[in-house]
Amino acid sequence: MSNKVKKRSIVCPYCFNVFTNDQVLYQCESVERTSDGDYRCGRETTSEYDDYWRGEMLLHRHIIPVSPKRSLFGLGGVNLDPVRCDCCGYNSRRFVCPHCHNWLPSPMIEQGSEIISVIGGPSSGKTNYIVALMHELKRVGYKIKLSIAPQEVYREGHKDESTAAMFKQMEQMLFKEKTCLVKTPENSERSRIPWIFSLTNNKTQRSIYLVFYDTAGEHFQSQEAIMEMANYFSHSSGVIVLLDTLSVGAVKEVMKVRHPDAMDYESRTTFSEMIATLDTTLGHLRGKGVDLAKKPFAFAFSKFDMITRNQDAWATDVNWDELAGNSSFLTDGMVDIAKMDEVSRSIELLMENWGSNDFADDDVAATVNKIRGIWEDKATRKKNEEDNSNDNYKFFGVSAFGCIPREDLTIEQVRPTRVMDPLVWILHRLGGFDLPIVGGK
Repeated sequence: MSNKVKKRSIVCPYCFNVFTNDQVLYQCESVERTSDGDYRCGRETTSEYDDYWRGEMLLHRHIIPVSPKRSLFGLGGVNLDPVRCDCCGYNSRRFVCPHCHNWLPSPMIEQGSEIISVIGGPSSGKTNYIVALMHELKRVGYKIKLSIAPQEVYREGHKDESTAAMFKQMEQMLFKEKTCLVKTPENSERSRIPWIFSLTNNKTQRSIYLVFYDTAGEHFQSQEAIMEMANYFSHSSGVIVLLDTLSVGAVKEVMKVRHPDAMDYESRTTFSEMIATLDTTLGHLRGKGVDLAKKPFAFAFSKFDMITRNQDAWATDVNWDELAGNSSFLTDGMVDIAKMDEVSRSIELLMENWGSNDFADDDVAATVNKIRGIWEDKATRKKNEEDNSNDNYKFFGVSAFGCIPREDLTIEQVRPTRVMDPLVWILHRLGGFDLPIVGGK
């Protein structure tokens, strides 16, 4: 029986080139060996694979030089039946990107790929955040009709690098051993390996992929990396930007006094430096004609429990009960957009307070206006000031731990707070996920 699917657009989560599923290539799946112990279908190198992995000349399985068959004029869809390897005769249905030759999940080729990307600055706690986010989606995602699946694709001979394997290891460390995940080393060989999660609505079966690179934040400070990040954003349907709360000068100075042993406060990139990098990246996108106003961006301050536990330090009239509380849908199964709007406005007020503080060596308050300027054109700015539910950016306060770690980086009890909110809001803005929405548009 022929396995025909609709022709769909694919965004490669490795190289972020775009192609259609009738252009994908097959890779031999054979693991058979000869009597001498050699692979019957020999391993090889290709320039495309080598270019992506930057000159490591890694051996991988043979690329079969055919693409899926298409009916005349595309009628009847794309045939994704297995093909016979031209080297060993083995029937294979393993798909690779035609541009970088990395292995891609079969459902991505069959159904198309829509991507939400997650990035963060230096010391923002990206890995801790993504592990906490996936853990919570596994645990309670069903309450809002969502299920999550880490993908099993990996480099030849490196099954431990699959998203499923890396997530399992880190989830064990964070939630069972109750130990903070360590900072990613600069120039780590894993910086080119994406974490790929498939997120599906249990009712509509609509899927989207979350793609996250476990890179050191410093990686995003080079011009080459900024260009890569711009490409990353341009093909993403939505973006979660994780911001280090402790990079804000006013916050850092308070926490150094109140919690001197909790963190390394001195080696942090300043908030203004992170925003400058982000602004440069977004500038490249605007130069390429990308309409940022149509992309939902969730700006999430990590370690936000350090703010809510020290409310008296900020002379700001905000709803602290709402800021310190967890997502309402965890208890009642309803996504309250009005409450997310209120949290976002409260964080904007806090940013204005931080920007006017004597220790503020970076103009945090101006960041709010800068972000507003990117996402709100003249025609919509007035409407958005009256109805804050209609814009495509929001601020969030999240905590992967829900508490301040001990000096030895152990955690008394891991209680993630609001880690799902940025993603849930983006899914709401994209539509089609049948989320149980109340209190907003």
